[in-house]
Amino acid sequence: MLNVSVVEQKKELLGLDVYLAIIQAYKQELPVLLKALEKREGRAFALHSLKSISFSVGLDDIGRHVQHIEQALVNGAELTVDGYIRRLSSRIAESLSELENLVC
Repeated sequence: MLNVSVVEQKKELLGLDVYLAIIQAYKQELPVLLKALEKREGRAFALHSLKSISFSVGLDDIGRHVQHIEQALVNGAELTVDGYIRRLSSRIAESLSELENLVC
């Protein structure tokens, strides 16, 4: 679930044009990070980057979810991480669509 107050704060602080540019940058970086998550090596870096940029655009739910995946990876739960990653793309798409509908 998208935190509407966070999104509104970002729009107000950054201005709509800058905020939209940040969302666009997120959308451009997203395929690269999702592709990197398919490989086991470098996964921790990709997860950390995805978490950070998700929080930066206001997708706090995705950021927290990725943080949970990071913790599972640290704990050595590779099969659990694999399952989370398989479902991550659709979850991000839903949240991103909700964000775009709210902002535009």
